[in-house]
Amino acid sequence: MNARIGPANSMTQGEMERIVTKCLDKLFRKDLPLLQNDVSERAITHKLAEYLQDRFPELNVDCEYNRNFELGPGASKILNVLRDEWQTRIRAGSEMEEDDLLAISTYPDIIVHRRLTNTENLLVIEVKKRNSKVGHNHDHKKLAVFTDTSDQNMYHYKYGVFVLLETGVEEPQKQELTWFVEGHIETNIERASS
Repeated sequence: MNARIGPANSMTQGEMERIVTKCLDKLFRKDLPLLQNDVSERAITHKLAEYLQDRFPELNVDCEYNRNFELGPGASKILNVLRDEWQTRIRAGSEMEEDDLLAISTYPDIIVHRRLTNTENLLVIEVKKRNSKVGHNHDHKKLAVFTDTSDQNMYHYKYGVFVLLETGVEEPQKQELTWFVEGHIETNIERASS
């Protein structure tokens, strides 16, 4: 199991939820037109990642990060457990749009980590628009695997969160968050006070 080092990795679940909630509040406040006009998930996650970077200046916040440097230069960030699902959909010649195909990739939407190592993987985020044609199962599996602390997973993110956003409406409702810790949905997370 990876050793977690650095002050960010000592953060409690409640502290992490407060930070994520404040960044999402800022997204709703500053970038509401992105949600109202149903722009791509990638555009939305980019803005959310910017707000997270402000909260974690000592770490890196990346979108669609696709490398695992501990396996050597150019090695991909792959979750073998999920590769079969992705390959099945590609082989089936799915009629899915690019955003939907990307949604089943193994690359996380947003990560908070230290580049070039897997010892400071703090937070992995998957974002889904409520009107997406792709279900939530794949994202939930991905978060469970990325936060799993067993030897089958080399990443060991301390926290994972699935963010469900309403888009394409004048007044989007607040997001729904599902937290993952140690490979499972976390139901006992301390609630953030806004």
